[in-house]
Amino acid sequence: MTYFPDETLNGKYLEMSIGYYRYIIMNPYLIICINPYRYADSLMCRIIAFFIKYAASKGIAVLIISGEYKEMLQVCDQIVELK
Repeated sequence: MTYFPDETLNGKYLEMSIGYYRYIIMNPYLIICINPYRYADSLMCRIIAFFIKYAASKGIAVLIISGEYKEMLQVCDQIVELK
């Protein structure tokens, strides 16, 4: 598992990382992410992808509801498209 680049240890990236860690520490059965990549720059997308993969590796189910198909391919095991 990769770790964060040093740029993530400041400002908005640190705040967001703490927020995601809070969810993982609570050890839920399921995390629902609605449009997690909306308005995110490239570094923030990498951080979000890291936390989604990290939660899944801890046995937490992650449901992503998004229209960003390209980003979902990076983190999803299974994709269901609703029309």
